[in-house]
Amino acid sequence: MLPHHFLDGAPPKTAVISGADGRLSDHHLEELYKERNLLLGEIDREERERCWYFSQLEALSQKLAQLPRIDTFSLQMDLIRQQLEFEAQKVRSVMEERFGTSDEMVQRTQMRVARLEQLEKELHEARGSQESQLQVRHTVHTRIHTLHNVHNQMYYTKKHT
Repeated sequence: MLPHHFLDGAPPKTAVISGADGRLSDHHLEELYKERNLLLGEIDREERERCWYFSQLEALSQKLAQLPRIDTFSLQMDLIRQQLEFEAQKVRSVMEERFGTSDEMVQRTQMRVARLEQLEKELHEARGSQESQLQVRHTVHTRIHTLHNVHNQMYYTKKHT
């Protein structure tokens, strides 16, 4: 099971400290950047881990596909096939234990995207600039695209191994 994370529940409460001019303090701006960078780092680490698991599944799928198709029963080929299928199932189980079901991954990503969008809004308001908005939107769209690919890969590997 995944460790509890601030995205598993409500977003953390951040104190808004206004200066004499009504703008957010440098400290609050720093906290927003810190949370954003932490969140992006967490997403990147999880993506790298998922890619590693998918590469393992892909390698096992390729080994299965490369086994010769013979008309007569071969105990040796059957045992090799069973072993590869067992290893693929083990990788899928570890992956599900680590990341949850594909639905849970989708939900977690949606929560992260929502929090990134909120951070983008707060940073945009704090800086009065569109730079952060463009960067985070690009990152959010990239993450959504990656999530769809992950979901499709999980479906494909379950279906073909």
